[in-house]
Amino acid sequence: MARVATACGRAALTGPVSVSLSLVLAITSTVRAIGTGPGRRATRLRHGPPRSAVDPLSWTQSGSIGHGHCVRLLGVEFDPKAVLHEYLQSAREVMLWKLEGLSEYDMRRPLVPTATNLLGLVRHVTCSEIGYFGLVFGRSFNELLPWRADGEPNGDMWVRSYESTDSVVDLYRRVWSHSDATIAALALNEIGVVPWWPEGNQDISLHQAMVHVMTDIYRHAGHADVLRELIDGAVGSDRRWPSVPQVDDTYWNAYREKVDTAALRAVEAT
Repeated sequence: MARVATACGRAALTGPVSVSLSLVLAITSTVRAIGTGPGRRATRLRHGPPRSAVDPLSWTQSGSIGHGHCVRLLGVEFDPKAVLHEYLQSAREVMLWKLEGLSEYDMRRPLVPTATNLLGLVRHVTCSEIGYFGLVFGRSFNELLPWRADGEPNGDMWVRSYESTDSVVDLYRRVWSHSDATIAALALNEIGVVPWWPEGNQDISLHQAMVHVMTDIYRHAGHADVLRELIDGAVGSDRRWPSVPQVDDTYWNAYREKVDTAALRAVEAT
């Protein structure tokens, strides 16, 4: 398989335009061309452009989505793989950002009854990438993963006391490189096999794998948002911009009281 060459380079898309394009790409292309999740069988698109390259939402074909070329949507030319990867990388960075400035204990300690913890979430999304961008496409990540020897349920959701935080973070970054090599080497319509999905529904395209992993990381980034706020009150979805009102504690105390009062009144009204 030849290494994918991007026709127009990394798209410089930010703000609402970037969000709308990525959503159209992720939803329209994925649902129509490859299915969504283990309940749907991925369509084999070995030859020619995927069906999503021509679409009622003003798609103009400008090369195959499946081979890292540009397409034109609503008059804007962009590279679908580059857009997906930009959002994937942003999600990765957020997971590590949520660790910054915390003590070893606060990174590792369980904060809910099911023991969810920040460093364990980083380990879990590391495992997700190892699977979906490694074994699934016959490109195994050839490093020993000692926690798997335990055979323990949820073994990838916490970090043993003998493991340093730096080792967990460094592994995650090495996995990024391995995943990115897979993403660069394969076309978006390349088909892999997910052995842990139900038999008969194990096919997955690279496009679907990128959407699957990205949504999984963002889901856990949401968990990390809540855990970090419980630890020290720090909030925000991305270090690059605020995602909550920039107000003081007086505002938040009053706001919380207002929400709580509304909840109590709703109960009284029933």
